[in-house]
Formats: sequence, structure tokens, C-alpha cells
Amino acid sequence: MNSIYRRVIILLFHAIVFCHGYRILAVMPYASASHKNTVVPLLTSLAERGHHVTYITGKRTQQLQNTTNVREIVLDMKVEFTVANRGADRKSFFDNIVEQPFKTKMEFLQKFREVPESAINSTFRDPQIRNMMETEKFDVVLISVITAYVGYPLAWHFNCPFIVMSPNVAFADMPFVVGDSEHTEYVPFIMSGFTSRMSLMERTINTALVHLTSKIPKIFNTPIYEKLVQHYLPGCPPLLEIEHNTSLIFTNTHPSISYPRASPPSLIEVGAIHCHPAKALPTDLEEFVDDGGNPAGFLVFTVGSVIQMDEMPDRILEVFKNVFARLPQRVIWQWKNQPKNLTMPANVLLSSWLPQQDLLGHPKCRGFLTHGGLLSTQEAVYHGIPVIGIPFVTDQENNMIKAVSDGYAIRLDWNNIDEDKLHTALLDILNDPNYDTNVKRLQSLIRDQPETPLERAVFWTEYVLRNKGAAALQLGSRNLSRFQRNLIDVYIILFAAFVSSMLAVTLAIRWACLRWPRK
Repeated sequence: MNSIYRRVIILLFHAIVFCHGYRILAVMPYASASHKNTVVPLLTSLAERGHHVTYITGKRTQQLQNTTNVREIVLDMKVEFTVANRGADRKSFFDNIVEQPFKTKMEFLQKFREVPESAINSTFRDPQIRNMMETEKFDVVLISVITAYVGYPLAWHFNCPFIVMSPNVAFADMPFVVGDSEHTEYVPFIMSGFTSRMSLMERTINTALVHLTSKIPKIFNTPIYEKLVQHYLPGCPPLLEIEHNTSLIFTNTHPSISYPRASPPSLIEVGAIHCHPAKALPTDLEEFVDDGGNPAGFLVFTVGSVIQMDEMPDRILEVFKNVFARLPQRVIWQWKNQPKNLTMPANVLLSSWLPQQDLLGHPKCRGFLTHGGLLSTQEAVYHGIPVIGIPFVTDQENNMIKAVSDGYAIRLDWNNIDEDKLHTALLDILNDPNYDTNVKRLQSLIRDQPETPLERAVFWTEYVLRNKGAAALQLGSRNLSRFQRNLIDVYIILFAAFVSSMLAVTLAIRWACLRWPRK
């Protein structure tokens, strides 16, 4: 009888612990829609499993408004990190990317320095954050790699393990943090334009890009961030010292859609974590795409969440309108801030919001025109839809290079697009079965997994919670310098031993020759 009571008490204890759940802090002040789409599914699932989630963000999240166990702390961010910011000459981003593509890309990359600095100030000045730091405790911290220097001090303050989340690939130097290398011999830098098969010159450039883009910011920017952190958290260890304690890294990659790479146990791939089966379309959209049973189907045209279609130059706008008017397919075009006097062909529908995955997963969807963002290309593969990519900046060009090499996409450029090129590309993806065959092959691969990427992310998050970190997964190489990991010290010793042996043999032969001269 006593044993039965003990079992009941143990079961009740575990039930109470599970119902209480762990306390999870997600530190992600950068609030673009694409970054949120990779983390919101995880936060929602963790909350549904009984955990208590606090989400620090720069913008209110519509998907979390009615989610139990989720608290949002919205910061007053002073810098909006977006490709849609106008340049100093007040031209639209479309104008800048068409007329001065290189300069525009460089100005965009400069934002990488401004965002962490603004995020640190906005976070630690916020009264809700200050109160949270004084009165609450957490069991794990989820940190965006974009604003990691905000999350590291909070993980140190709460004395709990942390997981770094990348909305893209493992950014330069992050593999090194968990004991791996960047594998620059076959893993292309995110904005290099290279593939996994590089020439000697490309491997040299790729290696230089990876190390320059990781080392220069740490040399010049990290001291600035540390000075700010010390102002708010006196006694906080150096940021790079905290970084060394990373438990896991989640990357938005998968071998079917990204370049495969060797990975340590603590680097978890959760690519396409946001993808899900298509749901039924709203009635008005379903009636439009069905087009009275027209078998031609429809196309989807979007360029992400931050580019404004109304800034598109008139010349390019006319190209799209004229080409779409020549197609038997219907076109659903995402267009925020629709102008009242804009006329479109009868087969084109403008909409400020689109259920993108529900459209791509519709049986009558025939093609996808996109800016080549990672999430959009993942959705295209997940739903098996050929792509025409017209990239702007950052990783979009590399995404399209990979998509073209995989055989399911055609790439065009904003600065030289015309009616002939666009019309030819559309006819190709609509009529050439190879594009559909290749994307269906990748669709099969991305879905052929033992669990969904979301289930994988939930498991490993709870693994860190259950074990108070991931010490069992850490490589011994984490404690070695780059010099030691590459065995340069060993090779120096081996070379010295070889040279010494050769020298000893040479001296021995010479001594023998002198000792017993020829007769």
C-alpha cells in the first residue's frame, strides 16, 4: 500500500511540474516578418506544451495575441533594420537597387553595426526589462544571432543556458564557437555568390570573406557593445566569453535546400520550420484562382514583407503589367498601400495581404515570382512550385544561385528586366516539365524527415531545459584555438622532426664518409 501511495505522489509531482512548465525568455529585438516567422512557431509550440514564454521584440506579433502562456515585451527600437530604408538622396529602394546596386547593398550592410547598438540601449533602458531582471528567473534563453549581444548579458544575468537561433545559415564564426570550423573549402559565404564547388581562387576569396566579416566586427564593434553593456550591467563578463558557453545553435537550413555541411552535435538544422500544409483559401481568393474552372491555373507574385511595390519605377511596373496581360493564367500580386488610380489587367488581382503558403499549396498554383528570400524559396520547395527569382540584396542572390543550380528556378535582375526576358522566363517555368520535376524531387526530400523541423526544435529546446544545458554534446575542440584546431602546432612539430631526422641522417652519412674515406 505504501508503495502505491509513493507512486501516486511521484506521478502527481511530475504532473505539477509539467503543468507549471519551464520559464523561457526569447530575446529577439529585431522584428522583421521573416525573422519572426522562424521563431513564432517554436514559441507557440512551447507555450502549448505548458511552458511560460516571455518574448522581447521590436514590434507586436499578431500571431501571438491570443496565445496562452506568452508575454510580449515590445521595445521602442530607434533603428529599423530593413532593406526598404530610403537612401541619403531620398530615392526609393527600387530606384537605388536599379541605379546603384553595389552602393545600395553596402549601405544596407552598414545597418548591421547600428542594430545591435540600438537594441542594447532599447532593451536595457526599458522599464519592463529592468523590472523583469530584478524580479524574475528563467530556465533558458533563446537568442537571435542578429542581436546576440543583447541576449548574452541577459543569459549571464539569469545564470541559465542559452540557444542561439539563426534565421538563415550558421553565420560566420558561429560554428567555431561550438568547436567546429567554417569549412570555407566547400561552404560558401552567405553573400559570396559561390556554390559548394569552388575553384582555388573562389576558395581563397570565400575564406577571406568569412574571416574578414567575422573578425573585423569583433575587433571594432564588440568593444563598443561591451562598453554599452557595462553601463547597464556592471560586472558582466566579456561578451565573447559568454558566447563561448552557447549550448546549441539552431540554423534555418536543411541539406535538400541548403548546401550540406559537416556539423557538430550542438548545431541543429531546423530549415523550413515555418512551413505547413496548405489550408483552404478565403472564398474571394478561391473564386479568383478557380476562374470558372480554367485549367491554366495561377501565379503568385510577392517580394517579401519590407519592399514597397508602390515604389517600383514606372518602367518596371509596365513590364509586369504588359507581360501578365499576355498570360492565360491569373496572377495574385501582393501590393501594400495600393494606389487608387492604378489599373491592372483583368487577370491580375492586387492584395495587401496574401496567405502565401495556402496559395503555393493550392493544386492550381503554377509558378511563384519572388525576391528570393530564404523563407520564400523554402516555401516554394515545400509546396513544389517552380520559381522566378528577382533578388535585391543580402542572401537573396545566393538563394537564387542555389535554386537555379538545383533546376527549379530562373533568375532575373531588376536593373535589366524587360518584357521579353520576363515573358520568356514565365513560359519556360510554365511549359518546361524539368522545372516541375526538379522542384517535386526537392519537395520529396525536404519532407522525408523522421520528424518535422518544428518538432526537432521543440525537442532540443526541452533537452536543454531538462539537462540545464547541453554539456554532453560539446566538442573538446571548443577549448582549442584556431591554431590548435587546424593542427598547425602539430604539423610544425612533425615538420621539425622530419627536418631533424633528415639532418641527422645527412650528418651521419657525412661523418661515415669522413671516418672511412675511399681507398
